Amino acid sequence: MTPVIAQVAPSTSSRPKPRTRAIQEQDSDLSDIFSRVVSLGEDETRDHLMFPELHEVVRSAVDEAIPSLRFHHEDTERGMTKQSYMSVMGRFACTNRRCRKSGWSSKVVSAWIRLYCDRGQHPPRTLYNAVVFNQRCKLCDRLGTLTIHEESYVERVSYRLRKWAGATVTMPPHVGVSRGPHDEERCEGCK
Repeated sequence: MTPVIAQVAPSTSSRPKPRTRAIQEQDSDLSDIFSRVVSLGEDETRDHLMFPELHEVVRSAVDEAIPSLRFHHEDTERGMTKQSYMSVMGRFACTNRRCRKSGWSSKVVSAWIRLYCDRGQHPPRTLYNAVVFNQRCKLCDRLGTLTIHEESYVERVSYRLRKWAGATVTMPPHVGVSRGPHDEERCEGCK
């Protein structure tokens, strides 16, 4: 059986939704959405993830600033012209059936956004990717299964891309209050 990993929580925005492995819930309350993450019972093995299925939403958010935007599927620094740290929100599920912790939410899920330029095309194409890092369970130290908050991902990625393109931008707000500091020891992006 193939594990279903890196599900995408639905957005509360009015933008069109991409076809993703989104949790199909109409309730926009984040805590309620995040409480519905299914425990998969299989170990997560990836320390980082990318979400190409969200590209169409990102592209529509930056269309005026970068009309030729493409998703760069390769996780590499080769050909990269810019890179920046960002954080998104998400919910992690512990898939260890013996662990007492079923999951946790994080308002600081570490990520890198990278910009690439394909000069072999005429006109040159702009490519990007965002690498989102996994977190480990506090009780059993296994990697969690991430459900990313789509709206925070799209806002933060499109903000950085528009800024790099020279557009006038306003930094997206951080929604909610964190219940503690970012746990760098359990974050794969901080290692």
